[in-house]
Amino acid sequence: LGLIVLQIAQSIGANVSVIGVDEDTLNTAKKLGAAHVYHPDQAPSNTFDVVYEASGASQIGPLITRIAANCARIMQIGIPSGPVNNISFGDFVTKGLSLEGILGGVHLMPRTLELISKGVIKPKEMVHAILPISQISEAFELVSATGRGKPKILLDMKTL
Repeated sequence: LGLIVLQIAQSIGANVSVIGVDEDTLNTAKKLGAAHVYHPDQAPSNTFDVVYEASGASQIGPLITRIAANCARIMQIGIPSGPVNNISFGDFVTKGLSLEGILGGVHLMPRTLELISKGVIKPKEMVHAILPISQISEAFELVSATGRGKPKILLDMKTL
């Protein structure tokens, strides 16, 4: 989801930085036009007016409030994998931060397809492999592996 947010934000003129832990994914973000890429410990503090959190990682709490500028909007994309730890609500108050949740769904598919057709979202840059449904076990192994750069694994349902 983060690479999709990168592409959409760029299309409306945003200067986008990406923060991540996987070097291959950060390289993909650079190829897609990220102005800057950072590992979490290198990301500048009090910098970003809008922070999109798309990792769903439980340990992300301190990072998102640290990098957010005063009066920034923090946008949680999708559902985190579990509770987000160590969020300082004091930071929300003292920095004037706001938090919004964004959940996609089928209702967004027409707009997504439009953005793909216009070249805003480049799916090929995000797809690591397309496997027949008969290789679902291999697909799950790939999903749990790191170092892919292109995060998506697609299953071809034509072979059902």
